[in-house]
Amino acid sequence: MDDGITGLEVSLGHVATLSPGHPARGAVKQEEDISPDFEACDLCEVSVEKFIVLDVYGHLYSRLRVKLEHILWRNRMQLLVVEVVVVVVVVVVVVVVVVVVVVVVVVVVVVVVVVVVVVVVVVVVVVVVVVVIVVVVVVVIVIVVVVVVVKVVVIAAAAAAAAAAAAVVVVVVGNIPIFYPTCED
Repeated sequence: MDDGITGLEVSLGHVATLSPGHPARGAVKQEEDISPDFEACDLCEVSVEKFIVLDVYGHLYSRLRVKLEHILWRNRMQLLVVEVVVVVVVVVVVVVVVVVVVVVVVVVVVVVVVVVVVVVVVVVVVVVVVVVIVVVVVVVIVIVVVVVVVKVVVIAAAAAAAAAAAAVVVVVVGNIPIFYPTCED
């Protein structure tokens, strides 16, 4: 982009001596295009020099504006890149936080469910054991009571039978005549 214009060439003394093909001359007509009457006039020559100076300043202004626009464009691109990076980082952070929260919630729910299941299983096992123990105790008590009742009944029946047998024996024996030997025999 550099066309070789220096600060010395911009000065009023050097502008008039720029070659016809120099870029600083810009839109100024070539010297051969300028009429002789226009060149002969001192006032006109000053006007031409001022016009050339204005043209050079306009060219420099155009170059400066292009460079500034390029710098602004580059800054906009850098800001755009920064904005994109910030947005990507924020999105990644949000996604990571959401994933971590979801994982923590899932782990907590699983732990709670496991604890509840374990507690329910333990309660059920304890209840079953207690019921089995109660049933066994009741059965044992019933068996003992039945055995005791049967023994009492058997003993009572045996005693009654023995008493009846004794009574029969007494009756029978009491009815048997007893013969005592006499002297006559």
